[in-house]
Formats: sequence, structure tokens, C-alpha cells
Amino acid sequence: NVELPVGTVLLLCCSGLALALPCGHPLQVAPRGQVETRTIPSPLAYAPPLIPPCRESFWLPRTHKTVLHLRGGGEGVPPSRESTLVLFDIDGTLTAPRNVVTPDVLAFLEKLRSKVSIGVVGGSDMAKAQEQLGSDYVSLFDYAFSENGLVAFRQGEALESASLREHLGEANLRRIIDWTLTYLARLDIPVKRGTFIEFRSGLLNISPIGRNCNRSERDAFEAYDREHRVRADMVKAMQDEFGDLQLTYSVGGQISFDVFPKGWDKTYCLRHIPEETYQRILFFGDKCDPGGNDWEIFADPRTEGHKVQSPEETVSMCSKLF
Repeated sequence: NVELPVGTVLLLCCSGLALALPCGHPLQVAPRGQVETRTIPSPLAYAPPLIPPCRESFWLPRTHKTVLHLRGGGEGVPPSRESTLVLFDIDGTLTAPRNVVTPDVLAFLEKLRSKVSIGVVGGSDMAKAQEQLGSDYVSLFDYAFSENGLVAFRQGEALESASLREHLGEANLRRIIDWTLTYLARLDIPVKRGTFIEFRSGLLNISPIGRNCNRSERDAFEAYDREHRVRADMVKAMQDEFGDLQLTYSVGGQISFDVFPKGWDKTYCLRHIPEETYQRILFFGDKCDPGGNDWEIFADPRTEGHKVQSPEETVSMCSKLF
């Protein structure tokens, strides 16, 4: 949250720069929806009429960073492979959840790469990314990140990776896994299958139903979870149990959630992108609300976040931007 002192209005720039202007500055408002969720197209800004000088402060929710971006951000920066990087989530962004990428999306990515640099960042391991994007998917992107960037490739060359085992230590890993298995054994849900915990280089993926479930069981669990908050309740219990370990819990996809050290979310991939390389980094993802596995990189001031609900919307939005 950003607090505005008496008599100021916030002008948000696409770079993340915030300028405090005197209240009463002749700026226009683009009203749409609730006050705190207004969309502000370029070159308009959040203006004084609804922020009278008599108020002590006005709270601008951090959650709404992207809807407050000036649209067409970086207008002084012509899109090019040298100036602009576009990062994509996989599930729900380039593919339907756990489905294979379509020829239309592959053709779109090839065309987009001729105009800007592109990258992909997923929470799953490389094997799952290959199942969805193809065995040679690393060559389709300038940057390819799996496990939130803990496994990374630039121009097809592997970069330095990190290890959850080394970071937490075997004793703490056993503690988490033992507790999780006990919790899941007592969990009463309609269906359970297999592979409840998946150990990856940089995270634990935990699925109450089990990753071996089929497509119809996956869809049914997603609907059940929306009503009964199975994953949310388990995350809360883990936060209470492992508060000493500084862990982050991120719900993604239909059936699971990830557990990893703080700072090892999708913003981790930005460590592999030197700040001076690109003037503009855009991110497209579907789980962009707080608690979703795209939230941290979506809300990061180094990126321009765009929330989508399907591969079709991703293609449409990118086509309009570029």
C-alpha cells in the first residue's frame, strides 16, 4: 500500500515510478468500477475529484498495481528484441491446464519472437514443461525457466541452479514431508489417488487428491476445492506449523500448491535477467491474485503484469500490444 499525504495525487508511470502532484492539478479521471479499482488509460491519471484535500490520506491497494499502470506503458520505448522481454506462465496462459500447446499458439510465439524477446516461467519441472510445450521447448524462447527459475536457460544454455535440499537441510525436509503425509492421511475428501508430494529441485508440490488423478477427477476436485477450500485450509495449517522455516505457499493449477523458501517464487527468474538488458519486461499469467503462483511476479515493480484466463486471451492481448 502507498499512502498519499494531504493534498497530493499519485501519478503512476509504467516504469513503476510514482510522482506526487499537488491536489487540484488539472488531471482527468477515467471512471470505471469502484474508486480503488479504477482503470487509468494513458495519458490519464488518478485525479483529485474523489480525493478532497480535507482527507488525511488515501490508500491505494497494492493489489491493483497493474490496472493502475498507464496503458501502453513504455511508449517512448519502441518494442524490439533488444528493449522488450515478454514472459509467459504456462498453464492457463500458453496452454489449457495440463494440456498441450496448440499449433496456433506456437505460430504466435514464433511471430512474436521476431519482434521482441520472449521467455517462459513455470512452477513445474522441465519434464512437465516438455510434455506441454514440446521436448525442444527451450529453443523456442530466449529465456526458459522451470521451477520458478531455479532451473534456467538463456538462449538454450543452462544457467546456475539452486537446491531446496541444500537450502532447508534434510532434517527440515523430513519434518515437512512427514507432517504432510500425516495431514493427508486424515483428510476426508471424496477421491484420493497417488503422488501426493512431488519433490522438485526448488520446491515441494503437494496435491491433496494426488497428481495421478485423471482429467475428470482433476476437474471435479477443482470444483470441490472452490467450495470446501481444501488447499487453502491445508496452507493455513502449514503456515501455523512451519512458521520458523520462512516458507511461501503458492496455490496454482487445479489440484495442488507449491511450498518453497521465501523469495523463491516466480520473481526468482528475474535474477537471471540483468537489469540493464531490457527497458521493459511484461508478464502474462492467470493466477495473479494474492496467493496465486503468478502473484509475486505479476505485482513486482520490475514487470508490467497482465492477467489472462486462457491461451486465446494471451494471443489476443499480445497481438494488440505488439
